[in-house]
Amino acid sequence: MPADICPFCNETTEKGTPTETACTICGKRFVTDKVCSKGHAVCLPCSSNADEMIRQICLKNDSKNPVEILERLMSLPQIPMHGPVHHRLVGSALLSAYRNSGGELDLEYALDDLKWRSSNVPGGACGEWGCCGAGVSAGMALGIILDNGPMEREKWPIPMRLTSRTLASISSVHGPRCCKRDSYFTMVEAIKFISENLSVDMELPEKIVCTRRSNNRQCIGSDCPFSDIGKD
Repeated sequence: MPADICPFCNETTEKGTPTETACTICGKRFVTDKVCSKGHAVCLPCSSNADEMIRQICLKNDSKNPVEILERLMSLPQIPMHGPVHHRLVGSALLSAYRNSGGELDLEYALDDLKWRSSNVPGGACGEWGCCGAGVSAGMALGIILDNGPMEREKWPIPMRLTSRTLASISSVHGPRCCKRDSYFTMVEAIKFISENLSVDMELPEKIVCTRRSNNRQCIGSDCPFSDIGKD
């Protein structure tokens, strides 16, 4: 996503005459020449705070498409190509789109809970634990949605069934790992699973095409189902 696209609403952010406006995140007034067509703007301190940017984008967008929300999050300049932050991004985007699609959820609490849970999954878990953190993130999100716990009876296996599907999809291709590719695999499975089991229908793009190949030295190219090679 180019830098001139608003991460909150996906509208174009035009550079214009400097004017005073309120920061969409903290509410403080500041002067900026970059305000989107819907009035969103972010002050410098907030734009430098990736943690709060992730939270606010998930709270303040109205998209029913978790892949679209994920793209906004992954396009933040503070987000690296790979790393454990994806263990948070996937679940956060799912929770946001689930709420926007009519699912009952205290989103503020859910995002904070997901942040804590995902912090317990280290980078490299895909290779060292045998479970990709992006795939597990979907299970975490569903566990929060269901208010699940280890002593539940009927709900107990449901998030694990989702995680098993995401991991099967992620492992359908060879390595090296790619956090973007694994996040896309997870989203596709999670959207379908939640529709089938919770009857909450989130939007799924007809095609997901990755545009970050040039930033990934380990990209597997045309072996990736989301590769943009030959899709221009």
